[in-house]
Amino acid sequence: MRNLVIGANYGLLAAAKLAASGQSVSVVGFPEEVARIRSQGVRIGFANDLVLIPPMGDAGVRLVTPGEVDVSEHDMVFLAVQE
Repeated sequence: MRNLVIGANYGLLAAAKLAASGQSVSVVGFPEEVARIRSQGVRIGFANDLVLIPPMGDAGVRLVTPGEVDVSEHDMVFLAVQE
């Protein structure tokens, strides 16, 4: 299943968990968010020193800006934005 998460700030946790389970996930964010995440990577810490580092790229989390995404290429869309 090809998933699309709109909102890199709020949606990155869900995207990381989907990618860790083996699903393809595109995450749409503002250009500055996408650039920062691309340069720093994704590392999500949990209690008890557990850390989730999802796969990146086509086999995991793929970061895109609004101008780079084609919604029709995805089977499911998650909207994760602040109201």
